[in-house]
Amino acid sequence: MGAKITGVKCKSFSFGTQKQQNFILSTILQKLALYYYIFTKSVFAFIFVDVFMWLLTFVIIKEYYALGKKNYPIGGFMANYNVTIINGSGSQTMEAGDYSVSAIYAPGYDMSSLSPTSYTASSTSETGAFTIGATGTLTIIFNETGAQGGTPITSGSVVMTDSTGATQYGPIIDIDSNGTATFNNVPFGSEQSAYTLYFKQLTSDENHNIYQNVFAVGIGDQTQTEYILNTLKSVLQNFTLTDANYTGLPVYNAVLQFENDEIEG
Repeated sequence: MGAKITGVKCKSFSFGTQKQQNFILSTILQKLALYYYIFTKSVFAFIFVDVFMWLLTFVIIKEYYALGKKNYPIGGFMANYNVTIINGSGSQTMEAGDYSVSAIYAPGYDMSSLSPTSYTASSTSETGAFTIGATGTLTIIFNETGAQGGTPITSGSVVMTDSTGATQYGPIIDIDSNGTATFNNVPFGSEQSAYTLYFKQLTSDENHNIYQNVFAVGIGDQTQTEYILNTLKSVLQNFTLTDANYTGLPVYNAVLQFENDEIEG
């Protein structure tokens, strides 16, 4: 059921936002310009070029680190992480600090809908709760054939569940007078790789039997329709057959045939 976000843990030398990084680099460049001016005026400029370049490299690294620590002590040299989510959960050892969060892989879902988009990791183990939405629509029609064109049931209810039917997800959806139940904002895949969801019918109308088992639907399109069989109820009926001329005399042995007039035509 859950989104799967895959990736490789990586490090990057950065401080805060892009704007903050630009400020640091701008400050360093101003200092480098001053160092270069002083060097070119020196009488030793052409003698110690190699020494100067090594010193310049050292100054760049030192200044970048010092400015980052001074201006953004919480962030510092922060690590970036790609956290894999399997069946709705994942974990990662992280450095304390503020992080921006985005979904980079979530088949069936709208990655731009991730919420929230930031997370603060503390010095103790915490759990960050995120949600992500989808834009698919699944229509389930319950009728007497389990295929297009069958006589629909007139009422009932159905709910999304896990594969066992023990855990329910989201609200119970009513089945309308046309046998239709609509699930909005469901995840979807493609014809080659459908997104599988599970459902359980809870009730039907008075004349039909519910579909007893949990049923799976592979959603391969953004809009999809499925058909589920609800058979007519068969209820025990009792009959008597007596002699028409001798009141109360039971007929010893006979067979009566009942034909459904709705099916005959």
